[in-house]
Amino acid sequence: MRISFIFTALASVSKAIAAPKEAIKAFTLEEVNGVPDNTCLTFRNNGNIVDAACVLTAVDRQIAQDQINGKDVLKVMRTFTPDFREDLVDKQVCIGYRSGGVFRAEDCASADIEFVTFKDGQLRTESGACQKGHNDKAELTVDPAGKECATLHIKT
Repeated sequence: MRISFIFTALASVSKAIAAPKEAIKAFTLEEVNGVPDNTCLTFRNNGNIVDAACVLTAVDRQIAQDQINGKDVLKVMRTFTPDFREDLVDKQVCIGYRSGGVFRAEDCASADIEFVTFKDGQLRTESGACQKGHNDKAELTVDPAGKECATLHIKT
């Protein structure tokens, strides 16, 4: 009787412990027709995104697809320091969008951002805004209406 109880208790505890979540795989995005020799999206210290050289092992160029509360997100793999983005220190960081702004690194827990996803070769928000391309400083630009969208692919 006592042994049966122990096995039943162990079985209940085993079921309650969730299997570890599979590790997310990081990748680098390359903008088709990006800045010559600098086509990969890169996160600056301030969280803004620019086109830069494709150094695939550089963490400031890596993102990963994941989900938060059932929503698709792109997580930023680099870390941030207090002297540039104190609000992102020790946080889960995603690519986010604030209406009228640009896509950039944001706290995934922020209530006032839209998450940016990568689907069908485009960076896009749920409301339709997309990456348009880049400006003369290689900074990412956004089309809020989602009509003129840049094409990207995963760089390997």
